[in-house]
Amino acid sequence: MPRTALFGTICVAGYAALLGLWSPNVRAQQVNVAQVSGRVTDGTGAAVAGAEVRMIETQRNIAHTAATDQQGEYVLPGLPVGPYQLEVKKEGFKSYSQTGIVLQVNDHVTLNAVLAVGSVSETVEVKAAAALIQTENASVSNVVDSQRISELPLNGRYVTQLVLISGASMMAPGGDEVGSKNFYSSVAISVAGGQANGTNYLLDGGDNNDTFSSVNLPFPFPDALQEFSVETSSLPARNGLHPGGVVNLITKSGTNSFHGSVFEFYRGGVFNAAPHSFLTASGGSTPDNLLRNQFGGVVGGKIIKDKLFFFAGYQGTRQHSAGTPSTHTVTAAALGGDFTALESPGCTGTTTGKTLKAPFTGNQTNPSSFDSTSVKLFSGGYAPISTDPCGLLKYSVPAIDNENQEIGRIDYVFNNKHNLYGRYFIDDFQAPPPFDIHNLFLTQTPGNWERAQSLTIGDSYSLSSRFVNSFHVTASRRRDNRGVNPSDINPTTLGSNMFVAIPNFLLLSISGYFGVGCGTCAPGHFNVNSWTEADDVDWIRGRHHFAFGALVIRTQNNTLTGYDENGTFSFNGGFTGDGLADFLLGRYNGSGGTGFTQSRAQQVAYRSTIPGFYSQDTIRLGRKVTLTVGLRWEPTLWPSDLFHRGSTFDMNAFLENRHSSVYPNAPAGMLFFGDPGVSAAFTNNHLMNFAPRIGIAWDPSGNGKQSIRAGYGIFYDSAMVWYSQRLASNPPVVNQIDNANGCGTFSNPWLNYSQAAGCGSANANQNPFPPTGAIFPGGSFWVSLPPDMKPMYMQQWNLSWERQFFGNWALSLSYLGNRSVHVPLSYDLNAPQVTAGACAAAPGGTCKINDAANANARRFLTLAAGGTSAPQNPGAIGTLDVAWPNGFSTYHGLLAALNHRFSKGFSLNTNYTYSKCMSIGDFNGDLRGTYFQIQNNPRADYAVCNFDITHIFNATMVADSPFHGKGATRWLLGGWQLAPGIRAQTGWPIDVRTGTDTSATGEGNDRPNIVPGQPLYINQWQPCNTTGTTQCYVVFNKAAFAAFPSGTFGFGNVGRDFLRSPGTFNVDMAITRIFPIHEQKQIEFRFEAFNAINHFNPSIGGPGTTAGINSSNFGRQSGATTPSFVPSAFDPRILQLGLKVHW
Repeated sequence: MPRTALFGTICVAGYAALLGLWSPNVRAQQVNVAQVSGRVTDGTGAAVAGAEVRMIETQRNIAHTAATDQQGEYVLPGLPVGPYQLEVKKEGFKSYSQTGIVLQVNDHVTLNAVLAVGSVSETVEVKAAAALIQTENASVSNVVDSQRISELPLNGRYVTQLVLISGASMMAPGGDEVGSKNFYSSVAISVAGGQANGTNYLLDGGDNNDTFSSVNLPFPFPDALQEFSVETSSLPARNGLHPGGVVNLITKSGTNSFHGSVFEFYRGGVFNAAPHSFLTASGGSTPDNLLRNQFGGVVGGKIIKDKLFFFAGYQGTRQHSAGTPSTHTVTAAALGGDFTALESPGCTGTTTGKTLKAPFTGNQTNPSSFDSTSVKLFSGGYAPISTDPCGLLKYSVPAIDNENQEIGRIDYVFNNKHNLYGRYFIDDFQAPPPFDIHNLFLTQTPGNWERAQSLTIGDSYSLSSRFVNSFHVTASRRRDNRGVNPSDINPTTLGSNMFVAIPNFLLLSISGYFGVGCGTCAPGHFNVNSWTEADDVDWIRGRHHFAFGALVIRTQNNTLTGYDENGTFSFNGGFTGDGLADFLLGRYNGSGGTGFTQSRAQQVAYRSTIPGFYSQDTIRLGRKVTLTVGLRWEPTLWPSDLFHRGSTFDMNAFLENRHSSVYPNAPAGMLFFGDPGVSAAFTNNHLMNFAPRIGIAWDPSGNGKQSIRAGYGIFYDSAMVWYSQRLASNPPVVNQIDNANGCGTFSNPWLNYSQAAGCGSANANQNPFPPTGAIFPGGSFWVSLPPDMKPMYMQQWNLSWERQFFGNWALSLSYLGNRSVHVPLSYDLNAPQVTAGACAAAPGGTCKINDAANANARRFLTLAAGGTSAPQNPGAIGTLDVAWPNGFSTYHGLLAALNHRFSKGFSLNTNYTYSKCMSIGDFNGDLRGTYFQIQNNPRADYAVCNFDITHIFNATMVADSPFHGKGATRWLLGGWQLAPGIRAQTGWPIDVRTGTDTSATGEGNDRPNIVPGQPLYINQWQPCNTTGTTQCYVVFNKAAFAAFPSGTFGFGNVGRDFLRSPGTFNVDMAITRIFPIHEQKQIEFRFEAFNAINHFNPSIGGPGTTAGINSSNFGRQSGATTPSFVPSAFDPRILQLGLKVHW
């Protein structure tokens, strides 16, 4: 069935039940963010039927009404967050009024009322807050209220930091999911064992996800937010899209009173603690020099009393800094062929120094053997020459990062049945690239010009007190233009004999020394447009609360990146033993066996439709038991390129030597859109994604002060749209070619390359760029989806107990469990084989490392076809990374929380998580590369997840001074506020690698062998060099690991994610002094400290780090961590001053 017809069929089926309910004036949505239910009884406990129940928004005087049924029960769904007053009236009884109620995001609370006999004109007044306990659905949630958002210290005022204090949440390795292709403030957070991009983000009920990689679009600044919640595990059927959890943010709205504030926050490096010194002598460490001003304000109020309200806000950020990194570069002696000093014990940090291989003799060689293109980088004045004997060079990298956020919201109340709102948010970020034509090391920092916008319009209409229809539409656009300075150079500027697509980009890296450019610096644009439409119906009938609805997301991903279009060069020392020596000789070589890569620019115009439909019933089985059952349908319609670029690989067609009818000259088995049975997405859609949900809640006392809840559900994941983007780069479109080590030189990258066979053809010198026509050059890089790519889903189950005590305290214990199935991983189907037969058939009769001709002869498809000259043309297929949708993970966690709602001058929120996550691989971005050490044995990689953190503790408090008197006491001791935040966590996994090709497969995932009898951890300060002038904090014992001896090869016995980093401990603090001016006007002075106690947290890499034992800095920190404008657990103490004026 054509895609458009298929989508139309799904939409018609999903919406048919809603069309009769959705009249023209039932548009947009007041987001279902809270719900109140309860029972009305008389003094004897008998039910009072037909009582009028009104929940009144006290700040806007808007009433939401319901009537009790025959059991005296009522339900009020879809209530906006904020303060309320409950009123209950019934003839023959005194009126009941309860104040002090504050509803929070996703609240499902119980408010019971007892009516006394009397006249309805008499009122019984009660001042009591709503219950803290959730008594309906089985999910586990934590609310971050407005007070904590505004009062807790936030370094850089990034609200995403507050997601982590919710428990069972951790920063996860983002891989290619976050970075210069996304908005700079997007983060990868795992909630309760979910994948790094498995969290769903909502802003005012509208979609706030970046479909590019399924991370968050930017959040508004703290003063614009009312509150948000983090909810996970066994959510009801109305929640979908991503299985890990839901972060639901609500922006502020106007009220009947005019209110606002202006603010200024200042951070200056002069106030901060110096990073930990790594010199044995005193001194040597200076505070950071980042200067940041954040300023703005918010204002809100009424336009028409009780009818029309507005809210608006702005925050500007101006920051600049100058980093002072150090690297090692060439010396005058090295340019003259003398590496004696560079390889000496004092420079290498070893006791014996290093001896270079040929053409060096005694670490010296004739400079006439140097590559002229390499030498010109220095002789041409493009890179500095160090005067330090060891080549040490310190330089300055200026950085300017400016941001502007603007938000506006309008709320209109037609009547107590019908209200409308609209909210627009825009975020602009600019970071120009640093540049100096005489120091191209600066080009390792990308330049980004980013803008994110979102518009949500919503409406809620109550056909009756028991029937509510809500609808909302959201449009978002994220633009990211990435680039380099127009005066940058390219390889041909230095004399390299190759084709370049753009005049101003050079990308190379030299292990142990310096780099020029970076992969994420390549010019390009990454633009995402999304439209979301959703409709929800809530219908209360007797004991049943029915809910059903639909959501459709349509998204466009339009991207262009020139990552490899000017070539990417690597020099890792595999030829001589020193990366700089290899570079001067022009001998490129890289870990994994690839030293040079080139392609055309990668372009993608992906289109995707993401539908979801649900129905659920919340049944009150009695006063104390509530059962929720539901079913969600989320068919998977895989994204496709607008121009149908891409291909798929069919192994049977390859073996049968069947070629494409679209491109007959393509290798056998490579099929394209237009070939029989090949769809535009190059894999099958999955329509039967039905996800049942069930939850039960038991209130033992029946008063909403205690609950025992359990739930189970299946949750499908909507894959990031950009996941399969490299399909659009397959030949003949982009023709990415990975040249093996030794295939050429820096001056002539294609020296030993032939278009028919790829690398290994001596002096063939057949440059495939610029390509003309539909060609399929040898050794090309390919990716492929399996014909039936299964979507990932997660099974979740939980059991929780909550208890409210002493009025405002709540304790909860929750067990969270889940299993993720069909996690999308990948492997290299065409990896070089290392069997005895494969080695015997290779040139020389053995398997060799860093030998292109030898590796190509051992590739799986070449062997299957019978040799490189087989009619299938296997030489045109180099690496073939195939999606492997059979990954899985399991998570078990205990979450304990103790909270105190703000009263008596303080609030307290604490939680502790003890958990374990296991997997055979963790999703880290688009389809590329292999996840496994052994390609045909993925289960050998079964180990802890790369975001597995065993213990996490969070505590936050907001406490007001208890002194509220008059005179000197008030001025000296009153008006103070203290808001600390504590986070402590154990370490995360570190994957140990050899750093070189020790398996003769060239895949780059080789792990070493364990050395018996050696301790794994050292965790102490040790000298960094033979002179003892510097010290390193050494975490891992390098002697505990060994690679295979030279001349041998194999797979190591160290498992994936074998070691763990040190844990982190941070205490942040905000101290505020408030001075009242007049009535509601006040001035607020703030002092904030991040890592207030200046605790040293050793840094050997964040989550997802791989550590190569070939690195001189394996498992150790050799220098201070420099703070940046993005917060880090490794920062020293940072101070921030703030001023606010409220009215």
